[in-house]
Amino acid sequence: MQLDTDASTVDIVGDIIQEATTGIEEAEKILSAMEQGVHDVEQIHRAFRIFHTIKGNASMWELKELVSLAHMSENLLSKLREGKLAVTPAICSALFRTTGLFTDLIGRLQSAIQGDGKVHCLPGVAEQIGELSRLLESSPSASEAAAAAPHADAVEAPPEPQARAKETVRIEVSAIDRLEQLVSLLGLIERGIVHSVENDDDAPVQSESSLRLAQARLELELICGEMRMVTLGPLLTKVARMVRDVSMKVEKAVRVVIRGEDTRVPRRVFEALSDPFVHLIRNALDHGIETQAERRQTSKSLLATIEIGGHRDDDGTVFVHIRDDGRGLDRSKLLKKAISKGIVREEAAAEMDDSSVYELIFAPGFSTAEQVTAMSGRGVGMDVVKQTIEGLGGRIEIESQLGKGCLFRMVIPPDRKAMARALHAAPEPDPTGMEAGELLSSDSISFL
Repeated sequence: MQLDTDASTVDIVGDIIQEATTGIEEAEKILSAMEQGVHDVEQIHRAFRIFHTIKGNASMWELKELVSLAHMSENLLSKLREGKLAVTPAICSALFRTTGLFTDLIGRLQSAIQGDGKVHCLPGVAEQIGELSRLLESSPSASEAAAAAPHADAVEAPPEPQARAKETVRIEVSAIDRLEQLVSLLGLIERGIVHSVENDDDAPVQSESSLRLAQARLELELICGEMRMVTLGPLLTKVARMVRDVSMKVEKAVRVVIRGEDTRVPRRVFEALSDPFVHLIRNALDHGIETQAERRQTSKSLLATIEIGGHRDDDGTVFVHIRDDGRGLDRSKLLKKAISKGIVREEAAAEMDDSSVYELIFAPGFSTAEQVTAMSGRGVGMDVVKQTIEGLGGRIEIESQLGKGCLFRMVIPPDRKAMARALHAAPEPDPTGMEAGELLSSDSISFL
């Protein structure tokens, strides 16, 4: 296949390569533990999510070999996670061969974006897909393997050292200027303190110097925090490009409204938001936005709208949102699926408010899709969204109107511990989020 080699495509594919490389490394650590007898369901689920993310990114670029491999690996890991298959040496070896092929394919992608954009086919992919399929059909279940195996002591996973990756940040010149001014101020304070000690000044003079020093320290901490900030713009541009590619693939006309691209957020937040955006956008395009025939029947504009954006409050709370004007969430359909899967008792369903019903979409394995596709249907993506945002100490708010659309608002508080250390004060409670009525504004980009 042929990739564009424009700057935007190179940046996006580069991000996908980096994310996939990191994911594959983590997956191989999990597979190594599985081979040694450590069968942790949560770790298997983690490997499943890694393959799911790789498949989602690959499907956007129609990397069919990568999509097929990831999809079949998902099937195998899903059976392992559910206990329908036992972890065997053959399965572990097959999954290791799959990650090896992933690595080779990623290398070819890297060569393509650095060269003429042509991605050369990789031999052995079809055979590997066939091997994974055979294992799905012929491997013993977990219960069968347990009955046949002799009893053995459980193996605990050995603790692994956490290597810290090298990180870089871009720093605005204005921040460096402020630092230089602060250094000069600290020099003045130092000379004042020395003079005070030498002349045996009274307590009020020394107290004033201590106060100025504390204020300078606080200013220094604030500057350091701001230096670790990045703008949402590159991420929102990447997401807009993703909407364009996926909307064309699912044959839906969508315009993207971008808001708040100049919003500065902590780097840890910026880096963590990529996966939630991928899953929420795919969810909006696959489930939320109707087909043009459906929109015509309901007298809607044939050009659907997805808005993405964010802002940061004065106290540092970050608000990021995705809104579409599609179907909205169907309360009755969600409850019906939840009851059928045993997540909710039928007698309790009528008492649930809308917010509680909408929360059901974050349950692991929950999906209202009729069939599993390369785009969605496994009920994994929304689970990842919730885990990621809660891992940042945040929450997700959902507003929906059937037939009108849906809003997902991710609210991420600042690092309260750092603020408390800086201010010598207890953290304040989180502020409320922005109202849904504030969302639609700014210029738009149309993808037809």
